[in-house]
Order: sequence, then structure tokens, then C-alpha cells
Amino acid sequence: LCYQLNNVAAWFVGKVPFVGGFIANFVLRSFSFLVMGGFTGAWTPTPWYEQSYTQSYPYWHAWRHGSPSAAKCFVHGFNESVDGVQETPAMPTLFLGGTLGFNLYGQGWVRELNKRTDGSMAVPVERCAHWLMHQCPDQVNELMDQFLQLLEA
Repeated sequence: LCYQLNNVAAWFVGKVPFVGGFIANFVLRSFSFLVMGGFTGAWTPTPWYEQSYTQSYPYWHAWRHGSPSAAKCFVHGFNESVDGVQETPAMPTLFLGGTLGFNLYGQGWVRELNKRTDGSMAVPVERCAHWLMHQCPDQVNELMDQFLQLLEA
């Protein structure tokens, strides 16, 4: 939630004429440094000096349109249905999640996805954090190939 609010604030402040962009980028980059692993790029493949408040639009949009709880889609995958079980997509879905650091997805959603019989699967990718394609490209490509082959069968 703290990550989302930081992005929402950065987007909002960035729209202030003249100084907004500077202040918003300072806030966003400071958060990245203090909370997300410093200027090392450990949590994001984007170097600190390329991080911009303009990348925060999806968070602002989720909080602006509808209730703030609608932004849970970034944390939990999908909104909870009426019976309290998280919804899953209506088509075969491959979900890859890193095992390092904190996870930005709900374990209940992962369990529900793995219960499905349409070829959907949620796979933990070892030794990867949030940016799987950047940190573990070979594993990601192999898992995607396996998923697509299962769908073709």
C-alpha cells in the first residue's frame, strides 16, 4: 500500500506547474532508494535517474477511478468475488511470481489459479524478485514455452 500511495502522490504532485515534476521525481526516487533497494537497481531494472513520476499513471488511475480498494488489483491480482474467493481470468492463464523479497500477489489467488483444469498455472520462480523477465529470462522463457505447448496439445 505504501508503494502505491507513493506512486499516486508522485503522479499528482508531478502535474503542478514548474516545480511539480522535480518534486515528484525526488519523492519517487527517494522512496526507491530508501525502501526498494537503493540506487543499485536491486528491485527494478530502471536506474534511479530514469525513474519518473510519469511511470506512476496506472496507480493514480486505479485510485482515481472507483474506490481506493480497486487498486488492490496490483497487489491481489483481481478483485474478490461475492463469495470471498478471488476471481481469476476466464481463459487459460500463466502466472509467474518471484520468490525473493516481498510478493505483490495474493496466495489465495495463486491457489485458485492452480486448481483450474483449463491449463492455467501459477509457478513460483526461484531466485527471482519482482522483475522476472529481467532477472531470470531463461527460466521465464522456458516456462512460457511449456505453457504454450500445453495449450496447443
